[in-house]
This record gives sequence, structure tokens and C-alpha cells, in this order.
Amino acid sequence: MPISRSLCQAAFQGACALESFDKRQVVMEELVRSLEVRYEQKDPYFMHLLEDSRQTISDSHPTASIVRCINDYIAALVRDADVNGICAFVKRWLRMGILTSVAAEQCLLAAANIALPSLDKPRSPTKSSWKSVQLEQVAELACTIAANSANNSLADRIGLDNIALPMYTLLTRILCEYLHNVDSRDTLKSADSVLFALSTATSHSPILRNYAPQDFNESAIKLLLALASRQHESESNASLVNSAIGYLDLMRHLDQVPAQKTIEQLCTAAARLNMDISAISKYWAGILKGDAKNQKISYFAKSLL
Repeated sequence: MPISRSLCQAAFQGACALESFDKRQVVMEELVRSLEVRYEQKDPYFMHLLEDSRQTISDSHPTASIVRCINDYIAALVRDADVNGICAFVKRWLRMGILTSVAAEQCLLAAANIALPSLDKPRSPTKSSWKSVQLEQVAELACTIAANSANNSLADRIGLDNIALPMYTLLTRILCEYLHNVDSRDTLKSADSVLFALSTATSHSPILRNYAPQDFNESAIKLLLALASRQHESESNASLVNSAIGYLDLMRHLDQVPAQKTIEQLCTAAARLNMDISAISKYWAGILKGDAKNQKISYFAKSLL
């Protein structure tokens, strides 16, 4: 039977509507397997759908068609808190070739967007359905996929920006969640693991650094400084502040201008540790003063110069 994106979506939506958990799981796994069989048999209709996925990665259609087809399946796995299942599914379809690297990252981003509270809505009483370590797991997989893809011969055809954007969007969402839960005992360890995974990816594929968007870099800085303000060990605090400075330097390299408040927070953190960041402060004070979109740096920040 010919298959289209709308038919595929409808099939998964119908499976999700089943009240019985066991029945729902069986039907959805059967649907997933049926798509895998179609792929293995090179079913022309399914291959056309996949080819359409490869063609529709653009500003007007940012999500691959295949990802939209299985969004309800991803949502069901999220509701069941089955992060292992999501990661295993993405890795399997990526290995089989059903998902491109970009589509695989989009699946992980779709899962995170479902699991995490909306950034546009009040946070209470809504809470994430995932724990810090589960977010960590998804972030690490996204970083691995992006790093491997950036070094792939197909990267030029796919576009490095298309490879990097889903990863950074996912990481930004996760860092914002960690910032909201900055007082949790698990946040420091998980945040460190996520940023280490990114560092490993960018060491493997340095070109990815050039695609780090401003909202990600500022989110990383804010989280690192927030964590530093809550630690008792000065050595650990200094390490966190130095990491924040590293992201600020990346922003300078990418011609990104941080918010005035971000610089003020950095000045505050450095002052508490008696760290000399006068050169950094003076540089950004000059940039912010010359930026028509920003007000002059505050008297407090100036007092630290």
C-alpha cells in the first residue's frame, strides 16, 4: 500500500490514542518495524518520503518529513520516560540510513521539546518529565552525531549550519532547564557532562564552534556563573568562571555582543574570587558603549575596571 507523510502520521496518532499501554506499545513497535521493512525492501513510496525529508531542510520547512511522521511515536516514548528507547531508536535508524544525521538530531530535539516545559509559559507547576541525567544522555548523543557528521564527506551537501543548529538548539534548551534548577544537587554534574560532551565534539570537529549561536553561548555563560555563585570551593568556582570566560571569548571571535547584564554577572563572579579580568571588562565596556542597542555599562561594572 502506498504511504504518505499524512498516512504515516495518522497511523501513529491512532496508535497513541489506544488506552492500553501494552497494546499501544505493541502497535507502535509494529508500525516502526513496518517502516523498517519498507526501507529494507526499497519501497518506492517510503523512499520518496525519505528523499522528501532530505529536500525539505530549509527555513520554511525546518523539520524533516520523516521526523514529522514519527513525532507521535517520539512523544509516546517521552511520556513513558523511555530515554533509552529514544536514543536506541535514533541510533538504529541512523545506522540503517533511514534518518540522516540532521533528522536524527531533530528527533532528539523534538523529544526534548516535548519533555521540557515551554520557555514561553510560567514554569510552575509544570516540571520536566526528564531528570538531569536523562537530558545529559540525549545531549551527549546529539553532540556525537553532530561531530561525526561534520567530518563526513556529505557535510558540504547537507550544510554544516543544518548539522550544528539542531544540536545547539537542543543544548540551549537543556542549559535553560539546568539554569531553572540550578539549586539541584544534580545540576552541576549534569551541566559539566553536557558541556564536556560539546567540548569533545568541537575538539573532534572544530568547525562546529563557528556555528555556536549567541543564545547558546549566553545560556552557557549564565549557567556557569550561576553555578559558581552556589559553590563553596573557590577552586571549583574559579574553574566555572574561567569556563564562562572561554564562552565569552568565543562570542568575541564570532562577533557576537553579549547582554550588558551578562558582563555584569561575570564582573561580580570574578570580584568574589579576586580574579583580575580588567582587560576583559575594558574590552567589553568599549564594545557595549559603542553598541547603539545597549546602554552604557553600569556604574557597578565600571567600578571593577
